[in-house]
Amino acid sequence: MTQLDLAFVERAYDNRLDPVAAFSDDLRLRYWNPPMETLSAVPRERAVGAGLFDLFPNERDGRAAKLVRAALSGDGVFSEPPFFAARDPARAHEYEWMVAPLLHQGNVNGAVLVARSSLARGGIEHRLAETEQRFRAMADSSPVLLWMSGRDALCNFFNSTWLAFSGRTLDQELGVGWSEGIYPEDFERCMTTYTRAFSAREAFEMEYRLRRHDGEYRWILDRGAPRFTPAGEFAGFIGSCVDITDRIRAEQETRELADDLQRANSYMEQLLYATSHDLREPIRMVLAFLERLDQRLGEGLDREARTSVRFAREGATRMRAVVDGLVEFARARQIRRVTTEIDVDALVRGVVEELSPAIEQTRGQIEIEPMPHLQGDRLQLHRVFQNLLSNALKFHGENPPSVRVSAERQGDEWIFCVADQGIGFEPEYGEKIFGIFQRLHSQDRFPGAGIGLAIAKDIVERHGGRIWARSRLGEGARFYFSLEGSREGAGSAD
Repeated sequence: MTQLDLAFVERAYDNRLDPVAAFSDDLRLRYWNPPMETLSAVPRERAVGAGLFDLFPNERDGRAAKLVRAALSGDGVFSEPPFFAARDPARAHEYEWMVAPLLHQGNVNGAVLVARSSLARGGIEHRLAETEQRFRAMADSSPVLLWMSGRDALCNFFNSTWLAFSGRTLDQELGVGWSEGIYPEDFERCMTTYTRAFSAREAFEMEYRLRRHDGEYRWILDRGAPRFTPAGEFAGFIGSCVDITDRIRAEQETRELADDLQRANSYMEQLLYATSHDLREPIRMVLAFLERLDQRLGEGLDREARTSVRFAREGATRMRAVVDGLVEFARARQIRRVTTEIDVDALVRGVVEELSPAIEQTRGQIEIEPMPHLQGDRLQLHRVFQNLLSNALKFHGENPPSVRVSAERQGDEWIFCVADQGIGFEPEYGEKIFGIFQRLHSQDRFPGAGIGLAIAKDIVERHGGRIWARSRLGEGARFYFSLEGSREGAGSAD
């Protein structure tokens, strides 16, 4: 004897109003709801576990026995006379009794009894007709295309929205008629998806083009799911279709725009690199001739001329720094990203080791809190930390620089912070400083091309993260950037 799925019985049959009972194939009662207690005057504690005909011996040789045998043979039957004696025998005649088999892996392992009032609800046939009418009304008012198929895989229902879309009659669409509207190139894929899902009794989702009433083929998202009877028998499929043509076109336009932008960006990077590379030689020549002029005529030049030579040399030097920065920025964008697992703690300590001359010169200190492991490009992230730590050491005030590097997990991201106690900057410059060649201080006081933060921003964003800064003038600065965490529990910072 296989145990009954009582959860299914409750879900499928028990509406808390109708009397419901269920028995296993050994005729033992396994389910007995409160309305059944009221109708039969038999409490649940007495009924559950008892033999059906032990509880109602008068029904052992009557019509009830035939109904039970039919149900256990796999037939669902109805009975107008009372199935068994109720507390009020006269009231029992107000009910129609349904006896339906319960299946487990295709085999009958019991049956369910449901009593429904023919007076209150007008009979089962009327109720079924009313339910079908209600379904068709809801289906026809739906803005999506709805369809149903039977156990033979042939479609037996299309709502009015579908028929308005196709411009065809219901008779034309029934069976496999609807498939005449499928775009020829999509036909085989569409039908294969449907038949495989139908055979496996599994839900499916597919996209294909379907001819509209005006002859235009529109992209359709079709979702289908199997239907089952209350007894668990497969009854066919039901599905819904949505016109997604506008979405498909928008996605295509977005892809084309992205491709155009990628090509334009690549061209600009190549042009930037080539132009910057070609400017290096004339700038080198200018500096060389200025140096030669200073060596040959330096003592013979008057004060104004010497000042002019010095200004020209400084200008050419700054120009060389700008060109070098352009080349560096273009080269950084052209490097292909190579993703590996990174021990960020070891990476940061390596950067600090490289910066040891600057740390000794400024008598600075760098504190490193526990760092995680994550996925990324080791060389590019090395450059991010190198630029941020170099800036922290450079832009210090009268006191030696003090820098702290930390990491904190927030959801699926790691938030890294490089904090210093340097000169800081006004809050309104928090976005500007990440622009290429954007500087907040004079070249004389803090030399540099103003390219480091722009490169750091580009690298972080190409890793799918973001970078930002918080500061106040004279109160130090905190530079944050986010990277996606590669796995839970990785790294000593977890």
